[in-house]
Amino acid sequence: MKLIVATTISLLSIQFLASCNKQDNDGGNTNPPGGSVYGAPPSAFTFLAPDMQSTSISFDYSKMPGKVSVYFDDTLTENPYDRIYATYTFNSKGFLTGNIFYNEVGKAVNNISIVRDGNQISGIVLSHDDEQVPGNIITDTFYVSFQDSAEYKLMHVDYGNYFSGVPVKMQFSYRSDELIHTSAGLFTLGDSSVFFPSFDFSYNNSGVLQARWSDSYYGMDYAYNDTGKGLDSLFKILGGKDWHYLEAILNYDEHTSLFFYPLYITLSKAGMDLDVYMHHYGPLREIRSIPSGYQYPNIEIFNFENTFDEDGKVIATTISNNADIYGTYRFKYR
Repeated sequence: MKLIVATTISLLSIQFLASCNKQDNDGGNTNPPGGSVYGAPPSAFTFLAPDMQSTSISFDYSKMPGKVSVYFDDTLTENPYDRIYATYTFNSKGFLTGNIFYNEVGKAVNNISIVRDGNQISGIVLSHDDEQVPGNIITDTFYVSFQDSAEYKLMHVDYGNYFSGVPVKMQFSYRSDELIHTSAGLFTLGDSSVFFPSFDFSYNNSGVLQARWSDSYYGMDYAYNDTGKGLDSLFKILGGKDWHYLEAILNYDEHTSLFFYPLYITLSKAGMDLDVYMHHYGPLREIRSIPSGYQYPNIEIFNFENTFDEDGKVIATTISNNADIYGTYRFKYR
């Protein structure tokens, strides 16, 4: 679902859908609960891209800690909850139990259920529409297990035959809840095969992501503003207490991505795509590609111009590359 045009900056899976469905509006106090350890998440944001229709998203936190609902907002109406987009449900201990995405008529088209042994993830059940046979529901199960080594906490994920019918297994290495390494590779079954690169990650002393390297193509360096607050609170709230594990497992295509797409963007230039979460580790200032071999020799720089309110929260971000504007995000808080 990428909208990629060579030599231009493009957006991953922003959904410009029509119609209106106002079901699942729980009403009540729409402010997130006070005293959150993550700080105040945004109540809404709008993405504006040149020559494209804007997309506005609103969040209903009134049923926290058990549920968060996400809506498309028709800004011509007073109701910020015009059409349901996604719901996130949690157990009494704050762990995510399910995530549902809806289509333009309010039908659930993607249902992610988290299976746990106590509080630890043991599996993920994914149900989604069959793109080849509309109306047919496909259900897949990913099996998850953990193992401790001398240095790392290892998470093993068996994706079964989810990817093109090819058995895929990956390993994720964590240190103090920070993803350090992803082991993937080439997986085959008969004449079919699927490839995922392996990645290495580095962080600063504050646990902020600094770089991501790939074993197969370019990587990325990240730079952040010295002050200001990002959207890390939103990701932690929607993902629950073990969001860092879920994000790693569910980050491979449009059906399995846990977090909603308008904040998961692809910066594309001259055939090079950099996948980024907006302000995941604080306000981004710059993303720079790391060259890798003759196929990816060039450095591309994407700039993030941020505006902050008096409390230091990000209220606007404009993304550009060599003066070409990708788009602008505007965030609201209550």
